[in-house]
Amino acid sequence: MSFVAPQNPTEAQRAFLVIRYVWSLPVKPTREHWERVLQMSEPFVGKVELQGQKSRDSTDRILSLVAAVRGDAFRELGFPREAAEAYRTAYLIKPIGGFAGFYAQVVLDHAFADHYETALAALDASAESVRATPWHRKALGWAILMMKHPVQTLTETLPHLRADPKRREALVQRLRHRADTGQAELPGRAEGDGRTAESA
Repeated sequence: MSFVAPQNPTEAQRAFLVIRYVWSLPVKPTREHWERVLQMSEPFVGKVELQGQKSRDSTDRILSLVAAVRGDAFRELGFPREAAEAYRTAYLIKPIGGFAGFYAQVVLDHAFADHYETALAALDASAESVRATPWHRKALGWAILMMKHPVQTLTETLPHLRADPKRREALVQRLRHRADTGQAELPGRAEGDGRTAESA
């Protein structure tokens, strides 16, 4: 899929171009791709308004998604602390999208205690967002993803974004255990067992 930027885009359009660029990435993006994501999204860090976008809700949605893909980029580049901060920013702007599982996994893998409560809240918000989204909007979203990246959607994106109560509950239990006890892991479960946000 080619990526073509419009001429003389507004600030809101430039922000949305970050999302479009991520959607245009190959199934296995390179380090250069993720560095480009960070470069494109940097001007929108700390933004609360976007020139050219009057709707508060739309502005928040765009900025939240931009923060979330920054989290993805940091995670893929090996900067977990920065990834967690970006995911937290995305949640605080507007708790939408499918980043909550990745956020929770980063927090668990690196024992970021200052993120436990927010990661729990993000998981709850993600589950509520899935429940509240009309079925036809979900179907349209999956159709678009399948047309653009069918293999990635089936093997990576779908397992990550799907409403999987068992996966979510496993992450919630682990986060709550750490937040309440300060212990690294639930009794009987070894840390670093190879589980990810997709397989938990």
